[in-house]
Formats: sequence, structure tokens, C-alpha cells
Amino acid sequence: MTDVFISYKHRMMPRVAEIAAALRELGLDVWYDAGLVSGSDYADAISKHLRAAKCVLVCWTNDAFPHGGDKNGWVRGEAEKGRDRDVLVAVMLEETDLDPPWNMVHYERLIDWTPASTDRAVWQRVLNAIGALVGRPGLGEYDRASRAASSAELSDWARSHGDDPLAAGARIRAKELYLAEAAARFEAEEAGQAEDVARKAKEAADAERRRADQQAASARLAREAAERAERDARDEAEDTKRASADRIPQGQQARGIRNAIEPVLSVQRTHSVSAMDILVAGGLGLVACAILIFSAAASGAMEDQAPGITFAIVGTSLYGLPLAWLFWRRKLMRAWQAIILAVAMPVIALGSAVAASSVGYSSALFGAAGLAGAIASFAVLAALRGIPLMGRSLAIAAATSAVCGVAIAGLVAVLGSGFGPGSLGALTLTWQIPFTVGLAALFLAQPARSARSI
Repeated sequence: MTDVFISYKHRMMPRVAEIAAALRELGLDVWYDAGLVSGSDYADAISKHLRAAKCVLVCWTNDAFPHGGDKNGWVRGEAEKGRDRDVLVAVMLEETDLDPPWNMVHYERLIDWTPASTDRAVWQRVLNAIGALVGRPGLGEYDRASRAASSAELSDWARSHGDDPLAAGARIRAKELYLAEAAARFEAEEAGQAEDVARKAKEAADAERRRADQQAASARLAREAAERAERDARDEAEDTKRASADRIPQGQQARGIRNAIEPVLSVQRTHSVSAMDILVAGGLGLVACAILIFSAAASGAMEDQAPGITFAIVGTSLYGLPLAWLFWRRKLMRAWQAIILAVAMPVIALGSAVAASSVGYSSALFGAAGLAGAIASFAVLAALRGIPLMGRSLAIAAATSAVCGVAIAGLVAVLGSGFGPGSLGALTLTWQIPFTVGLAALFLAQPARSARSI
């Protein structure tokens, strides 16, 4: 008994042949007029299979209708017969303008379908409709399970449709797929184990390489440390040898060390002595000296040479002390330098008095002796390095002292009534005054500045 009768226009026979072949693969008995031989009664054969078919599959195309050129109405008539028997399944093989009442009958679109199509949802609906009419439900599910190549789906379908002719083959196929799946799983596990072994071997090799690198690095560091220690020892030996060869006398070496550390240990001082400070200190000394000299002269104690020299020395000491104290207090001299300056003043006075008394007594001699005393005092200051003496400043100071000395000598010549041994004490004033004025001019020409390191 025919399962499926296919109604179609002969123009679509290649497509219909593909559909028939796909249905026959599912075990269905399919008939369409391609099997008619020449000379047979077409109408009787068609009528016989049409009436006996469990399902009539009509394939709609435009030329199955009058508007598409149909003259005999065979396709529509066969479809009408299937609808009357309630066994009609309609599909559309190309875009078709369906005439009534066929436009009201459900159909599936197989326009783009081929046996190799991956989108098989429409085809599976057609199979389910045919299977329901021929007594073999689930043909669409079988197509899906077989295409999926899943042992579980095929096994489930075989259990659900055990009476279907395809069930036995489905079970066999399910077993084959199960064995293939098991083999694939086993191979995957073997491959995974092999990968694990390879990975562990690689990790072990990497760890061994890292250990080797660390050992090499440690050896390199130890070698570098030994080379560095050897180089340091060699350099130290060479330095010791060079120091022994270049050793200088002990006294010269001591001076070199002192000169090297003296700038570090010295205290940088800044003098702040002004010309007014010199005038004040020198003026105090002059006043003290003048009071002593004139008091002694008024009492008649300076008539002889010896008292005159004595008062010259004492008066000069009174003059020098304020200046020495000023230079020491303002950090221009150390204490021992200030003491030397204070002692040098009486010595200069003694020298002036002795020189004057050995030559004679006159105003010119007294003026020259005073100027010589001022110059000697400047020389003492220069030797002690108590103040920085610049060429221009020293020239100004010397010129000022000279002018002042000449003025004092002239004043003494005009006012003095005579010079004798007792006048030696007053001789000190003739160089103390020019020295004081010249020293003030020195500091006025050279303002306060950074002093030397003491």
C-alpha cells in the first residue's frame, strides 16, 4: 500500500525526485508518475495510487493554476482528492500565488530546501505531518536525532518509537555512536594525560634551569666579590707603597696637615671696626698719654733725659692699650697679636727717643722722629696681619700720616720755646697723632670686609 502520493507539475520533477528519495530513506513507500511506462493507462494508475495512498503530498507551483498556464487541472484535482480524504500535506516549491480555496490551506515552504540543508526545521515539520498520516509518528524527531549524531538522542528515540521500522537501525547506530564517543573520550583523556605529563616535564625542566641559573649567578657574584677584594687589597698595597715613597720630612708634613685642616677648623670672623672706632680708641690713648706727659712737665719731672724717656715709654703704653684691646675685641687679632702690638708701641717710643737724643733737639728732628714712629707702627700692623693692607688704602694712610706729621712738626716749631732732654716724653705725641689719623684714614678707605681666617 502506497504511503505517500506526490502531486506536482512535471517541470519540478528534479526537485520532486529529491523529496521522494529523502522519504524513501526513512522507509516510506513513495509513488509519483515518474515510474509510469509508455503505453500504460496514466489515468488508471494515478487514480489507483491516489485512492490507496495514506498521504497526498501536493507541491505547489504557479503553473499548477490557470493564471500560471495550467490547462488540465491535474495537480489541483489530486490535491482536492487528498483534502476530501483528509490526508493532504501541502508544500510550496517556489513563490506561488495560490488561488482560493488553496490559499486557505496550510502549507510548508520548501523553496530553499535541499537534502543537504543544515536548517531542517521546515523539513522536519513536513516529516511529522506525513508520519502522523502513515502511522509512523516521530519521523521529524528521528531526522533531528540522526543528524545530531548523538547516541543518547537516537537511543531515546528508539525507546520511544520501538515499533517503527527505523528503531532497530537507530539502536544499532546509537551503539556505534556510543562506542565512538567512548573512544573519543578515552583518546581525549589519554591526550590530556599526555599533556599533563608533558607539562610536568616542562615544569621540571624549567625548575632545573632556574636552579642552574641561580647557581651560576651565585658563582658569578662570589667570583666578582673575590676579584673586588683582591683589587682592593692590591690598591691598598700600592697606596701604602706610594705613601712610603712620597713621605716628606716630619715638620713639613705637620705643616701640610695644619694647612689642610686649618680652613676647616678656622672660624670665619668679620671685623666691624670703623674709622670712628679708631679715632675714639686712639683719642683715648692720646688723652691718657697727654695727661701723663703734661702733668709730668708741669711738675718739672721731665727736665732730664732719663725721666723724659721713661714718660715716653709709659705714655706710649697708655696709647697702645686701647688700640690693641679694640683689635682683639673686634676679632681682627688674636690675643698674642694684640699683646705684641701693645708691647711694640713703647718699643717704638723708646727707639724714637733714643734716636732723637743721640742727634740733637730740634723741631725738624722731632717731626721726622714722629713720622718714623708712625711708619714703624704701620709696619708692625702689616707684620702682624691684624688688618688687610691694600696698596691704595696703605698709600692713603701713609700720606695722611705724613701730612699730619708735617703739620705737627710745624706747630711744634712755631709754639715750642726750645727742646731739651725733658722733651723726649712729648716726642711720643708727634708720632701717635699721625699714626692715629693715618689708621683712621686706612679704615675709612677700606670699609669693613671679611677678615682673614684666624
